[in-house]
Amino acid sequence: MKLIQLFTLFLFMGLLFAAGPVQAQTQEATESNPFLILDQSIQTINSFTITPNTAQIGTSVTFNGEYDVDADQTAFCFYFAAADLSGWDANFTALGSIAGLDFTKRPASACPPVAGFGSIDFYTTDTSAAIFGDTFEQSVVVPSIGTGTKIIAVRQYEGSDCETGTYNTGDCAFVNFRSITNFVVQPAATTVHADPAGVCAGNSPCFTSLQTAIGAVAVGGTVNVYGTFAAGVSIDKDLTLQSPVMAAIGDTVTVTDGANVTIRGLNLSGDPGINVAAGNATAYANNIVNGVSGTGDFGYNWWGVYDSDPGATGNGWATRLGAAVEAYGIGSLGQASVTGGTGTAVVISHGRGHENAPFGQATVEDGNTQCSDYYDVFVQAGSGTWQVSIPIDSGTGCDSVYQARLIAMLNMAPQCTDGSQIGGCWDSALDYGTSITQISDSNGRRLRVNGLPTSALQGTPFVSGNQDDLGPTAVTLQGLQIGNLASGWIMIVVVTLGLLLTGAAVWVNNRRVAQ
Repeated sequence: MKLIQLFTLFLFMGLLFAAGPVQAQTQEATESNPFLILDQSIQTINSFTITPNTAQIGTSVTFNGEYDVDADQTAFCFYFAAADLSGWDANFTALGSIAGLDFTKRPASACPPVAGFGSIDFYTTDTSAAIFGDTFEQSVVVPSIGTGTKIIAVRQYEGSDCETGTYNTGDCAFVNFRSITNFVVQPAATTVHADPAGVCAGNSPCFTSLQTAIGAVAVGGTVNVYGTFAAGVSIDKDLTLQSPVMAAIGDTVTVTDGANVTIRGLNLSGDPGINVAAGNATAYANNIVNGVSGTGDFGYNWWGVYDSDPGATGNGWATRLGAAVEAYGIGSLGQASVTGGTGTAVVISHGRGHENAPFGQATVEDGNTQCSDYYDVFVQAGSGTWQVSIPIDSGTGCDSVYQARLIAMLNMAPQCTDGSQIGGCWDSALDYGTSITQISDSNGRRLRVNGLPTSALQGTPFVSGNQDDLGPTAVTLQGLQIGNLASGWIMIVVVTLGLLLTGAAVWVNNRRVAQ
């Protein structure tokens, strides 16, 4: 009796063991994943991955699936949540194959519908190259969709006629499916970087395509540009396009779809450099070769010349910079800075040398003896009073400049900015501010001009004195005549001469009395 019971027990356990795999092959549908109703006993899709499985909007992921074929034609239906479909459909336009199969995307998907999901449909009419198996592999940019965990599924169909899209028939029947339930979409980055060399000064995320970087950044974010991009770009959302290193874009930057865009710190050589087709651009601290087109604020850019209008009238010519931008900073640039009032304060360096002198107004003929770069300072939408700090070179050649507090500002009168007057355009910074303060610390030494009104900082060049112990107001500039000297210095000279003459007259009179 015991033997019969033991035999019965083993028989029952054997039946359970045998039934186990069959039960596992047929999966029940769930509300969270409607694809789990299908029999997976045939494993033609051996794997399906999306790498990385957590990605930000605008970044690239790779769809990868290893599969087998047993028919002349094969089709794949990729399923996405209905709310996300249009975004994926715009970005998922091709399907690559390791074996080299030529997949075609059907303009309108013929894939069998699934409640709550939409599909993207690819098919191939010749699978002969994949007789021993194949892997589909495609890089796809994550579109601007809702964030969170997503279900993405792929179904495979095979037969003699998948080209017509008559799925679930003997001519193109369902074979297998795979689904991913843990693909996580994260919000777009607020700051991205673009560099054709893929370096981006070590910053990430780093894109080799500037257009891709623009697509990846969040609305209102910032794209930092490095290197040189030959192609132009289109911007259809609010953002800041800038370069910390004066990078170059060789074709037009186009603003579309009502976007509000800030563009700064770039070398733009397109024709035009900026085209505002629909929207608004605020562009400053750029070197723009061929002008701009459309509506925007284009003050404080270098247009390639200072003494003739290169087609920029009405687009910022009245507030143009006087020389090419070598470097710029918001609020500060190295040890140069502007602080105080409200608004966006910008510091620009034009470098040194006669050719870099703003509006051609070099302090001396060779332009190389000043103890600082030629700087330019302006304030966007500003108010209040400001302090501007200019670094002074170390070394004995500039000691007297620092001790005498020799800082000059360019007189922005028309004759000093249109090339009609050469020389006599540098005034003492004391003519515009309240005082000049010496600052010396571990960062070097600086001269700070205090109490400058916003009206004095509208594209105004600054420069230090030079190594001949003279400030720009006391040195002979190009073509400078005595009548062009700043009124403050003339007053000093007049007063000094008057005192000397008075002293001489007193001395002569005393001698006569003594005699």
